[in-house]
Amino acid sequence: MGGRPAFRPPPRALAPLTEEQLKRQQALLQAMEDNEAAAYRDVEALLDDTQKEKARALVSEQREERQRARETFQKKEAPPAP
Repeated sequence: MGGRPAFRPPPRALAPLTEEQLKRQQALLQAMEDNEAAAYRDVEALLDDTQKEKARALVSEQREERQRARETFQKKEAPPAP
C-alpha cells in the first residue's frame, strides 16, 4: 500500500522548543494543512463518487494521525511540574 508511513514518536525526548520555534512550527504546520486542503479541493472535482468516498476516508485518517502527532509533541514539550 502506498502513502505516508504511520507517525512514530521519536525514541528519545526532544528538547523543549523556544517560543519562536513553536510559533514557526505552528505556522508551518498550518501552511501545510492549507496547501493540502487546497490540493484536495482541486482534485476532488475530478473524482467519481466512489473515489471521493475513498479519498475522504484517507484524508480523515491523515488528519487524525496528524492530530495524534501534534498531541505527542505537545506532551513532550510541556514543562515539568515544580
